[in-house]
Amino acid sequence: MADNLDQVTDSDKRRRLIWGNPASFTGEAIVAFVDLLGFSRAVKLSWKHDFHHLLEKLKRIGSASAIPGKLGPIDFAAAEKVLYVPRLKTIADSILIFMALPEKPSDEVFCNSIGAVALNVQWIWKRAIEEEFTIRGGVEIGQMYWDQDLVMGPALVAAHELESKIANWSRILLGPRILKRLHDRANPLTIPPLPTRLATSSDGFIELPYSRVEGRDSMLLQRLQRMATDHYEKYAAMIDVAGGKVTLDGVSYRGLEWASRELYSRLALHKDDNLWPLVDHKGPTHMDPSDRG
Repeated sequence: MADNLDQVTDSDKRRRLIWGNPASFTGEAIVAFVDLLGFSRAVKLSWKHDFHHLLEKLKRIGSASAIPGKLGPIDFAAAEKVLYVPRLKTIADSILIFMALPEKPSDEVFCNSIGAVALNVQWIWKRAIEEEFTIRGGVEIGQMYWDQDLVMGPALVAAHELESKIANWSRILLGPRILKRLHDRANPLTIPPLPTRLATSSDGFIELPYSRVEGRDSMLLQRLQRMATDHYEKYAAMIDVAGGKVTLDGVSYRGLEWASRELYSRLALHKDDNLWPLVDHKGPTHMDPSDRG
């Protein structure tokens, strides 16, 4: 299990300074499942004559990371703050980002861990767009196991289900469990301070928006329009935001609850756990979208 950050001592400061990234781990973690939209089609069309080019693209996307060490050597002796660094793993045309948590994370550790996963999602998204792809995915919290060879666990399954069953277009959705945790740490007036921006999608779910989409971005818009030749519906929402036609709303306390309950219901999680214990056996009471905030 992960160690508690409050128990870090000078003698093992170097080992624990990079947090959330153990080589092997069993316990609670934050997981992002990221799918490269358009990559499978590129493989089908270009495998025979462009295999090495596709391979190099995938390697560049999969290695994109916000790890501080990529910006230069880390001075462990001088460092005063814990570095929150998740692990990354590429499987076929999907990328996994996973971050170990201590048994009872403080609000600071929990929020910074979400931020670390989100930051790495942004780097992968930026590199994917540079390579003429975009991404779709889900982020969830739950039990995980990993070592040098294997990655598995309920949190990974949940993140994949968000991506494959709910996300529908190019966006990164937060799952019902992680939203419930944020809701429980919040109050009606204040959302816990996160080192990343969250936004409300047009359907009321909570997403990690592409950080470069602020107002009109003509270069991004052109790239997305080229990608959207086939399956335009997967790119339409992001094209509207990049083109300045749509502005994503912020996130409210009531919005966190609505999105968590609605996802909980759609994914039939009431069969597996007791995420919202006040609802009956048929699942959460439906909240009208007007109640989102």
